[in-house]
Amino acid sequence: MDQEQNKLLRKISALVFGIIFLSVIVLLGLTFFNPDSKINRSEKIINQSPTKTWQAIYDKKYYLQSKKEIIKYKIYDSLSPRWVEYYTPGDSVENETKTIIPKTKFTYFTINKKYQQINGFSYRLDSISENQTKVKVYELSRYFNVWGSIYFQLFHPNTVLDYEFVKLNNTITIIDSLSKIEN
Repeated sequence: MDQEQNKLLRKISALVFGIIFLSVIVLLGLTFFNPDSKINRSEKIINQSPTKTWQAIYDKKYYLQSKKEIIKYKIYDSLSPRWVEYYTPGDSVENETKTIIPKTKFTYFTINKKYQQINGFSYRLDSISENQTKVKVYELSRYFNVWGSIYFQLFHPNTVLDYEFVKLNNTITIIDSLSKIEN
């Protein structure tokens, strides 16, 4: 009976060590995998006027008020928005605008040194009606952190785009709440 238990125990141990070995090999192999950077695109119809949608995208004071996790920010240029968002003293995101076509196109880049990533975003707005705007967001990200690259580009390629729409909706909510207070 002892010999049978030892035989079974050896087989189980060999299987466990084999799985561990294969897992290590796969993880090492993934570090050499660098997915191609590609432009991701998403579009949604926002039930807001093109003017308010543009204000939510372009006017940083509303956007920054909508992000409760920001502990402080610095706006370096409000016409061609350049700003830095601080989440903790050691975690900040630099933002710089590249293209502005009023009420039509807004392109900017973010640089996050802590997470070793650069994201480029381009918003394009098309008026559907007085109270509807088609918003297209294009995103191109570059991750210098291998695991971040694998996670976002391979397993969750739309996470960054989805977050841009969350930020847009939160900013519109802030604009609506502030306009109610003013009235």
